[in-house]
Amino acid sequence: MGNIGASRTSYAQGKNSPTTDIGEIRTKISESSRESATETVKQTIASKEFEVSTLEARPISTYHISKTSDEVISEIFWNTLSGESRDFTKILDLTPQQITSLLNHSDMCIKFGFSHYCLSLNENIPEQLEQLFHQKKDMFDAIFCETLFSNIGLRDIRLIDLPEIFKRHNPWIYNKIIKVNPFQYRYIPEPLRDEEFFFQSILAHKTYGLITLIKSPERVMKLMTYPGADIYFFFVPEFIRKNQQWLEQAIANNPLIGASRILDKNGLLISSITDWLIVLQKNNISTDDKKQIISCIEQYVLSEKVESLFNDDINPISSFSENPFVEGMVYRSLIARSPRPTPFGNTLIGESQELAKIRQIESIQNLPDEIKSRLINTPSIQTCGRNIILSDPTTDTATVVKLNRQQDQKNDKKDLFLESAISEKLRESEVLKLKSAIPKPLGIFQISVDDIPPEVLENLHDKPHIVDNQITAYIYSAPASYCRYAHTSSSESGQEECIKGIEYALRDAALLLRHGLAYTSCLPAFHDTEQNRKWNAFYALFTDIIINPKNNDFLTQRKLPGTFGAWNGTATERPDYRHSGLSDWADFERVGEIFSYFDEDQINTYESAQQNLAVANTLFNQILAAVLLYARANGENKEYHWQCEYEKARAAKFINNALSCFLEGYMGEAQSIAHFLGISNETYHRWLTRTSTELLYWTANRNNAPHSFAKDIENHGRLNDQLYSNTSISPKITGSRVDTSYPESMTNLNGEQNLGWHSQHFPLTGLTQLLTLFAGKVVMIRPDI
Repeated sequence: MGNIGASRTSYAQGKNSPTTDIGEIRTKISESSRESATETVKQTIASKEFEVSTLEARPISTYHISKTSDEVISEIFWNTLSGESRDFTKILDLTPQQITSLLNHSDMCIKFGFSHYCLSLNENIPEQLEQLFHQKKDMFDAIFCETLFSNIGLRDIRLIDLPEIFKRHNPWIYNKIIKVNPFQYRYIPEPLRDEEFFFQSILAHKTYGLITLIKSPERVMKLMTYPGADIYFFFVPEFIRKNQQWLEQAIANNPLIGASRILDKNGLLISSITDWLIVLQKNNISTDDKKQIISCIEQYVLSEKVESLFNDDINPISSFSENPFVEGMVYRSLIARSPRPTPFGNTLIGESQELAKIRQIESIQNLPDEIKSRLINTPSIQTCGRNIILSDPTTDTATVVKLNRQQDQKNDKKDLFLESAISEKLRESEVLKLKSAIPKPLGIFQISVDDIPPEVLENLHDKPHIVDNQITAYIYSAPASYCRYAHTSSSESGQEECIKGIEYALRDAALLLRHGLAYTSCLPAFHDTEQNRKWNAFYALFTDIIINPKNNDFLTQRKLPGTFGAWNGTATERPDYRHSGLSDWADFERVGEIFSYFDEDQINTYESAQQNLAVANTLFNQILAAVLLYARANGENKEYHWQCEYEKARAAKFINNALSCFLEGYMGEAQSIAHFLGISNETYHRWLTRTSTELLYWTANRNNAPHSFAKDIENHGRLNDQLYSNTSISPKITGSRVDTSYPESMTNLNGEQNLGWHSQHFPLTGLTQLLTLFAGKVVMIRPDI
C-alpha cells in the first residue's frame, strides 16, 4: 500500500503546466517513499489552504457520464482491453484523445484496469500519460478513487498519503463513501475529516453509535433530540456528558436522557431500545431511581411529537428495522398499566372453562339420527379444514361438524369442549353486544367412520383422529354466512358482504380485547398448525438472538417477521374472519397471560411490558389480517392497481373504516383516528392516500395488473420512481442468484406468492408504521369499563 500512496501522490501534487513539470514529476517519482509522502502530507496539513471548510469541490460524477469517442478505437483493440487477457500495456499505443475517450466509457473494469496499470508503472510513466495526468487531472483522480474504494476499501487506503486528491474532492468522497457507510469515517485521518458531512450521514442512517467521533457539543446536542438517540447518551464523549449546562439542555430536549443519566450514575449501560424492557428488573437500581426512570419515560412519551415522523421517505426494504414508531411503542409499554381482563372477561372465561370441564366428564353421545341421515344422504356436502358443512338452502343456515384432528389430539379435543362452552356463554351474555354471528352449540358427539362418505374424509385438509373407528366432533348450527371466508365473493354485492364481515370481526375483536380477551388466530399465518411457524409483527421485541452485533440498529440484531409467505395462498386460505364476522370462538387468551408470540428465544423482559407488547402484536395482526383479506378479495379485479383512482379511494376508505371499527369496539364509541394518534387530519389523509397506493402496488395481480411492482421489475428492473423516488432506499430485488432475483425471491417452495423478499422485508411500510403507532396508543390508553 506504500507504493500506491507514494506513486499516486507524485502525480497528484504536480503543477498545472505539463510542459514545465514533467522533469519535476519524474524526480518526485524516483525519490518517492512512504517517509517522503508522509512529510509532504505534514506540510500540507500545516497549511491553512488545506482546511476543509475552504475547499472548492469539483463534482467528480461529471467525469463518468460520457460514452462518446473523440477518436475511433478499433474493435480489435477494444477486445484486447475488455477480453479475458486485458492487456493494458497496449493502451500506450493510443493517442491521449483516445485514452480519454476510452476512460469515459461506462465499463468500470476498463477504468480499474487502466488505473492499476498506471500504479504499476511507478517510475516509468510514459510521456503521453504524464500529459494526461495534468490535462485531465480531475478525471484521473475520480478513476483512481473509484478503483481504490471499490477494490481495496476505505479501511486499507492510506488517505493520509493522498492529501491533494482528498482535498479537491472531499465532498464527493463523503457522498460516495461516508453516506453509504458512516462507519468508514473512523478510517479517515482526523485532519481530513469533515464533521458536518459525517453528522448528516449519521442522521440519515441512524447510526448514533458513532457519536463518539463527534467532537462538537452543539452537534451532539442536536443529535440527542432525535427519537431513539437517548440510548446513545452513554457513548457521548465524557467531557460533553459531564458538562452540567449541556446535560440540563439535553434533558430539556429529550426527557428520556434523564432516565439514561440515572443508569449512568449507577454504572449501568444500555445499548438498545429493548434494554429498557428489562432495566426495571435490575436489582442494583433503587426503588426511588426506578420511580424516577418511569417518570422520565412518561414525560418523554407525553412530549413525543409524531407529526414529523410521517415525513420521512418510505423505505420498502426496511419496514420494521427503520420503523420510527417502534421506540414510542416500547416506552408506552413500560408506563402502561399491567394488562388484565375486566371482571366480565374473567367471568366469561372462568365459567366457560368450568362448563367445559363438566362436559368432558360426562359420557359423549352418539350422533343423532337426523344429522346421520343428512351426513349420508346430502349430495353436496362441503368440507373445509376439518369441518364438514351440511347446508340448508331453505333456511340459509348450515350444520357444521367440527372433527377432532390428529395433531395434538388431547388438547384439540379439550378445545372442542371449550369452544362449545364459550359459544354458549356468549349467546347468554347481555354485556357484550357483538355484531358477529355466534353459533348455536348442538353438543359433542361420537361419529362412526362408516357414517361419513369416504370421499368426504379424503377431502378434509386436517385429517381426523380416529379411535376404535370413532371420531369425536363438536356440532353446531350457524348462518350460512358463517361458513363463507371473508376473502371469498362471487359478485360485487359479495364484495360488500366481505367488507361487512371484516368490519364486524374487527369491531368484535377490539371489544373482546377491551375486556381482556385477546383473539390471537385471525389467519393461518398467525396459527400454523402444520409447521408451527408464526408470522409476528414485533418478533424482534420478543427475542434476543444477536444476528449482527456490529450493527447498532437493535431491530436488525434480532429476529424480524420477514416476508409474509404465501400471502394470497395458504397463509390466508382459511381465516377466522367470515362474512358473518369472527369465528372459532375458542381462540382466546387472557391479556396478561398471552403466550402465542413467545418461544425459546424470548427475551427476559419486564413482565408487564412484555404483555403490553403482546397486546400490541395481537392488535397489529388483527388489522393486518383484515387488510390482506381485502387485498385478496379484490386482487383479481383488472382495475385493482395503484393508478386507478376509484380503486385507490376504495382501498383508502376500507383502511380508514377498519381502523375506525377497531377503535370504536375498543373505546366503546366512535373516535377520530387522527385525534387519537395525535396528528393533523392533513397528515392522516396524506398517509391514507400513500398507504392505499402502496397496498394496491404490492398486492395487485402480478400477471394481469399493468401497474404493479412486478411489471416495474420486469420492464424496468426497479420499482416505480413516483412511489420510491429515493433510489438509495430502493430494494435490490433483481440479481444473479435465485434468492435475489424476481420472481424466485418472492415465491415460496410451493410456488405461492410471498409479500416481500429475503428474510426481513415486508413492503407495506406505511401501514406498518401507522399500525405500530396505533398499537402503542391503544396499549397506553386503556379504557375504563
